[in-house]
Amino acid sequence: MPGQRTFAPGTDIAAFCPRDPVKYTVAKPVSVQKQAQVSIGGRPAQYKEWRMECYGGPAGTEKSGVYFTQRLWYLAARKLIIVDEFDTPNLSAILDQAKWS
Repeated sequence: MPGQRTFAPGTDIAAFCPRDPVKYTVAKPVSVQKQAQVSIGGRPAQYKEWRMECYGGPAGTEKSGVYFTQRLWYLAARKLIIVDEFDTPNLSAILDQAKWS
């Protein structure tokens, strides 16, 4: 994370629209759909699912009505964040089985 900013979808350096990043140049958070404490390889993590909307136009300010889910896993003690904007199958189970070295 650049600088000392707290992570949020608006500070995500990858805040683009995975549906069509050329047409929709900005993605903005709409609401949190789910949040929970989860495990990544036996270590505690915060989990959030954000409903995101894609914006287009020259300034990235035109609403599109195109939405996607951004899933975040944040391990505060490690200062590590995992972001999934492509609905990767079984990613939660894969992360739960992660091995740390």
